[in-house]
Amino acid sequence: MSEFIEERNTPDDYALYLDGDLQFDTRDERVYHEAMALPALSLAKPLDPELGLQVLICGGGDGLALRECLRFPGVARVDLVDYSPEVIALGKTRFATTNDAAFADSRVRVCVQDAREFLKTSGIYDVILLDFTVPRRPDETEIFTKEWYATVAGSLSPGGMACVNGLSPEKLPEAFWCLKKTIHAGGLNVLPYRVGVPSFRECGYGVWAFFLASHRPLTLNSLRLIDSPVETVQTDLSRLWRGARFSRKERDIEKRVGVHSLLKPCLLPLILNPSTGFSSGETALDSGGEPEPFALDPLLKNIPIQHPYHTRVMIETLANEVVGTVRGVDLQRLTDALLERASRLSDSVVKELRRLRDFLGSHLPSVEMFRLWSSRVLAMLIVLLTVANAISPDTAFAKGGEGIGHSSMSRGYSSAGRTSSGSFGGARSVGGSFGTSSGRAFGAFRPSSRMTSVGFRRGTVGRGQATDIYGNSYASRSFTYGHGYYVGYYGGYGGYGYGGGGYGGNGQSGATPDKNPQTHNAAFVADEDLLVMENGDVIVTLSDTAYLLINDGKMSLFHQKLPDPLLPLSPPPELIRNIIESLNEQTIAVQDEIELRKDWLSWVSWTSALLPTVRADKEELANLEALVKRLETAKQRIGKIPEPPAASLRPVPTGAIELFASTYLLPDGRYAIRRPDGLFFYTDGKSLSSEKPGEKASTPPPELLDALKSVNTKLIKELDADLKKDDGYLAELVTEYNALQKDMAEYQNYRSANGGSYEVDYGTDTMSADEAITKMEADIAQWGTEYNTALTERRKDANDLQTLNRQTNTTFVSPPEPFDPRPSSATP
Repeated sequence: MSEFIEERNTPDDYALYLDGDLQFDTRDERVYHEAMALPALSLAKPLDPELGLQVLICGGGDGLALRECLRFPGVARVDLVDYSPEVIALGKTRFATTNDAAFADSRVRVCVQDAREFLKTSGIYDVILLDFTVPRRPDETEIFTKEWYATVAGSLSPGGMACVNGLSPEKLPEAFWCLKKTIHAGGLNVLPYRVGVPSFRECGYGVWAFFLASHRPLTLNSLRLIDSPVETVQTDLSRLWRGARFSRKERDIEKRVGVHSLLKPCLLPLILNPSTGFSSGETALDSGGEPEPFALDPLLKNIPIQHPYHTRVMIETLANEVVGTVRGVDLQRLTDALLERASRLSDSVVKELRRLRDFLGSHLPSVEMFRLWSSRVLAMLIVLLTVANAISPDTAFAKGGEGIGHSSMSRGYSSAGRTSSGSFGGARSVGGSFGTSSGRAFGAFRPSSRMTSVGFRRGTVGRGQATDIYGNSYASRSFTYGHGYYVGYYGGYGGYGYGGGGYGGNGQSGATPDKNPQTHNAAFVADEDLLVMENGDVIVTLSDTAYLLINDGKMSLFHQKLPDPLLPLSPPPELIRNIIESLNEQTIAVQDEIELRKDWLSWVSWTSALLPTVRADKEELANLEALVKRLETAKQRIGKIPEPPAASLRPVPTGAIELFASTYLLPDGRYAIRRPDGLFFYTDGKSLSSEKPGEKASTPPPELLDALKSVNTKLIKELDADLKKDDGYLAELVTEYNALQKDMAEYQNYRSANGGSYEVDYGTDTMSADEAITKMEADIAQWGTEYNTALTERRKDANDLQTLNRQTNTTFVSPPEPFDPRPSSATP
């Protein structure tokens, strides 16, 4: 780690940079450190009040967060753990005036140690401050993993409070919400809040943010009610809560990112500095001294940085990874493999390789000669693989861990996916969003050309495991079905033959069961509820019991235990278009990956005879090429997008709830199922009737009702959980409204007493009273929009849940709505 102190006009006017990143500027460092330490200290409840607050600071070797802790009443002990003795030394000397000689306090214990090792043997703390620098290397992200935050949670007292130095939600939104999600996955409740640090903005870091974390629930009200017993110098804690307000659009980012863990690291690609880290004036060789024989450093410095995510450290890391790979190389096999491709090498290299081969075949080679020859060969291999990584950067990024992870590629949460026709949309389809007629809102998922997990590097792809676009693997689900389908336009009742004068009449003989149903396995997970079988068939899962099979422009409902279809359904054109578009998008992404791997292998494929990782690269390429063929087959099997029979298309019954595509639950408890001819089947489980005149009602098999109820039951569980979230969110909004009104009255009083140009504090910024009032008006208007949307969704959730429970003969009493604090004229 390199330290640089920018000295300015006076001894107390300076800034610290670590590895080129600004750590603090004395002009505004209290904004950062007060906003980080004081909220956690104010909200923490000591495990033993008689002993006082026990505080742990991880990182923070400059002593500035330590200063804030020591001036807080009730702090009995502070343990500071930092792995950098150099920074701690600066904290004790150069920074002593700035940190008020914090390290000299008898309550302080300093440990120069890795924080992970320290917490393995430490006790319980009431306050834990994680003041780590932003990670720039893979090993540095290990203290930002789910596993690490689980360790922190285990060391935090029940009433304790932690605060994590975060990232910029403005400049690095995906990394910011990934970190928030990761802390929560570690077992803590999380409340993010923004802070404007002027020097960070000057450096281009944007608005900064912290994460409060606790075993207790945390809301905006937690920040608003902070009553700090110490006076702040640069931060108005009473307005800090405003920085915790994030729009729905911002919060939705969390749904698209994964949890950063040791097995599935995903944070670093989201926060890497886009600068190259290699200045135009940097020279290729160090000016002092002759390099040692076969030293790699001069060669590595000449490797060009080809990619906006590359840094000099990354090049060195790639080389180190290659060094680890080649340690187990069999030199004899390497030499033979090289000579087999002698036509690609220069005469001088071929000559040396032949001499090396002969040398390795001798019985008693000298140690000195062996060192000489092996150093040359290994140096050549290391440089080659490192250059290949630099020239094929996207493939280099794909090596290693288990990928970026994802919650769902297109699933709607909360209410984002609802349709305007009263259906559940994305939020209410089981397992994802393709089970609904509208499918999904495109633009929510565009697969990036970045497969970072290892699923395609195995020989079991399509045989025992299913893989998604990121290379994540899942246990394959099996489906047994036939392809008999329907002879008539809408056929009879599946393979159960509602023939005669019923639905199979008028020359339309109903379904023709497949005499040889086969079991097929999911090979590709296009979405959590959209599967591509190994034979290219497309299945939409609805529950553990029910699924849809889409083939040749037709859509059929199946029961997991039966090989023949239960009913033919009308395939909604929008659903089919969305599925095809999803498969097209993912095909393009896979083709991009194929080109990257071909580029990579054009450099290193000849080493596959001795390097297992390169052999895995080749297998990965073969699996990706097979996946493209499978996706093309899937699009062909789906068939043409059906044209709806406009003349006979019946409208969705009033008050119906869409369970899945073309299937609705009616207020009277019956199910309405749209047939391929546009009319509806109706069933209560005992009788199956049709809208078409002349068709007789029949008794459906019990598997039909079982399949429908399985979807119904799953939706009840999801909707019940959503209703609780709705109420919690509305209650939080009410508290927020009261605080907004209080602040507005305060700004108006300032303006009345001192004029509109009078400067006031707005959060962590300073502005005129007029400007603050304008911003408050915008805040209140935004609040009103969010409250109306949340209230409308909550009412719909309650109505839908009541209907679903009625179908299962379950009494449901909707809890009362939260109190609306606005004047009646503003209430929708």
